[in-house]
Amino acid sequence: MVKIAEFNGFEIFMDDKFKGSPSIKIHYIEDDIDGTIDLCSGDLEGDFDQYIKPTLIAWFQCFHERLLEMWSSRNIALLPS
Repeated sequence: MVKIAEFNGFEIFMDDKFKGSPSIKIHYIEDDIDGTIDLCSGDLEGDFDQYIKPTLIAWFQCFHERLLEMWSSRNIALLPS
C-alpha cells in the first residue's frame, strides 16, 4: 500500500500491486477507523462518524476521476491536500 493523500486526519492508500477491484483504503487517525471506497461504485465501508463522513465523500468526489486514472494506468501519484 502506498499513501497517496493525507488531509483532515485522513490517510488514503492505494494498493501498488493493483490486486482485486479498484479501491482505496482509508485510515482516520483521530478515531483509529479503517475503511475502503470502491472506485467504481463509490461505496464507502467503515464505521466513520456522521460528522466526518461528508468530508471524506466530498474529497472522493473531487478526486474520483484521478483515482480511477491512477488505478487503470497503474501510475500512483501523490494527491494535493
